[in-house]
Amino acid sequence: MKILVVKNYSIGNVLLSTPLLRVLKQLGHEIVVIVEHLGYEVLRGNPNLSGVWSWYPGQGDHEHQLEEAVKRTGFDLAINSIPTHGDNADRFLRHAKDQWTTGRIETWTRHEADMNLDYARQLGWTGDWEPSECWVPDEVDDEAETRMGEIENDRPVVGLHFGCVKHRNWIYKRWPIESFMATMQILYTQFRCRFMLVGGAAERDEADQIMHSLDPPLSHDVMDFVGHLSLKQTAAFIKHCQVFISNDSGPMHIAAAVGTPVVAIFGMSHPVKNAPWTDPQDPKKVRLALAHDLWCRPCFGTMRHGMCERGDCLVEVTPKYVANLATELLA
Repeated sequence: MKILVVKNYSIGNVLLSTPLLRVLKQLGHEIVVIVEHLGYEVLRGNPNLSGVWSWYPGQGDHEHQLEEAVKRTGFDLAINSIPTHGDNADRFLRHAKDQWTTGRIETWTRHEADMNLDYARQLGWTGDWEPSECWVPDEVDDEAETRMGEIENDRPVVGLHFGCVKHRNWIYKRWPIESFMATMQILYTQFRCRFMLVGGAAERDEADQIMHSLDPPLSHDVMDFVGHLSLKQTAAFIKHCQVFISNDSGPMHIAAAVGTPVVAIFGMSHPVKNAPWTDPQDPKKVRLALAHDLWCRPCFGTMRHGMCERGDCLVEVTPKYVANLATELLA
């Protein structure tokens, strides 16, 4: 069966659709994905897919061309991958013989990846869990292994991502830069860790703030890759970290997909929906850092979302707390 999967939103959401895509391939189906351009690089080259079509929502001529390609291909089934944001994917879904969509989800009681897998269950899959993946070409893996092999390997490497997409409502997904630096100092004192900073070009200012604020000898043990790596390279380098500390962001999901233990910092967003996707029968690789006792968190999708003036949910997460969680994983 020819199946079209439409996936909007960015890196993390696309990664959380990859368990579904792999299972559909295992069931013998031919899969093409229309993916919003922000997450295109996640799926580019994935051997489970017959095609990956980049989508720029709101660009009329471009969307019309995609729609015509859907008509020409003649899909048996079109699936709107969770979460559904608005109805802009409907223009592609409607041209398949059958369409499956959950509609808009307001309340999350299960993980996004598991809800995606419900589509596979409707097609006969009987599994409980399937890992996410960020496919990396061999030559990119080899490059990262060579570069990481050039440093001393007698000390742990801790990866850090301090950003997330700069959306107007997502400021409270960002743990303060000062807290990341304090955590680095604690772990450096305990373990003499090396640190790896990753992120996109838009996070270069924050990376400069870190690099200019740290004192030797800690500053000499920081590898600053922010803005210098592709997504595939980022995944390849994160594989070499013993622990990855991150806000709720795309690199957090990349770390889970490549098997690196993660300390995931959650402020306003929802760990039930978006925690690092790892085997529920083997939860040893994830620690969640969040303020448990605030009535308002998570505020994703509620009236308070985007209106908080204090960000208490992140203030409650202290460097000592995060460092202790990282220590558990390093141990």
